[in-house]
Amino acid sequence: MTGGKTRRVERWPDLRLPIDPIPGDRLLNTRELSSFLGVKSSTLKFWRCRAWRRGPGFIRVGGAIRYSMADVKAYLLQRTVEPKIEPSRS
Repeated sequence: MTGGKTRRVERWPDLRLPIDPIPGDRLLNTRELSSFLGVKSSTLKFWRCRAWRRGPGFIRVGGAIRYSMADVKAYLLQRTVEPKIEPSRS
């Protein structure tokens, strides 16, 4: 990680993390993300628990699961399908 302010992690003094890697980034819980995406919480759990991990990246904080909005946005961009435009026949 280069540039910007960093903070030390007490348990690992040699590890430095950005203070605010994405300004305004917010962590969502499973219920909030399921509402945002319009899928059931059980679908998110299914995506998390499979070896092929289909859903957005997640963060495990103790026993809680959190999703970064940056990861959710990246996931949605990866899943975006561009429409195929057929040339008009004249």
